Amino acid sequence: MLIEILNQIGMIGYAIFNQYWQQGYAKEAVESMIRIGFDELGYHRLEAHINLDNEISKKAILSAGFHCEGIRGKYIRDDDAWSDYEVYILINPEN
Repeated sequence: MLIEILNQIGMIGYAIFNQYWQQGYAKEAVESMIRIGFDELGYHRLEAHINLDNEISKKAILSAGFHCEGIRGKYIRDDDAWSDYEVYILINPEN
């Protein structure tokens, strides 16, 4: 999933069923979204918002070159409570 924000920023997201975790599918998906976001759509910046306890997803994002920009407090409502999310970013090296 790639969401466009102001034609400059793309937000990436993915879901991998747990029986396929740690087999490289998330990293492959992220690398494909980077290529599409930067090469085909020309975005300046890509963002991924990850729940604080999702270590596997953080590992996939970091291995693709993203870095943590900070934490968005009470960003998404999960199961009747607001959850904090870390924001990971990657800037297009061509812009």
